[in-house]
Amino acid sequence: MQSSDLNFPTFAAAAHHAQIRWALFAHRDVRDVLLTLHSDTLRVLHSGPVDAAAWSATLIAAGFPAPEIEAVRQAA
Repeated sequence: MQSSDLNFPTFAAAAHHAQIRWALFAHRDVRDVLLTLHSDTLRVLHSGPVDAAAWSATLIAAGFPAPEIEAVRQAA
């Protein structure tokens, strides 16, 4: 399992967590979308590589701003 952070500068993503989570479930590799300590950042748990272009397109189509997506480094 891998994880990536979705950062939405100047957008309270935590307030729209459920809608963003369900929108991203359209992608088979997305396993869950979790809250973080930052209201503008959500963490995506996924199998396989980050699909930033597809995830962004899905969120934009659902009416959300484009997120900055960064893979989270796994501890060794």
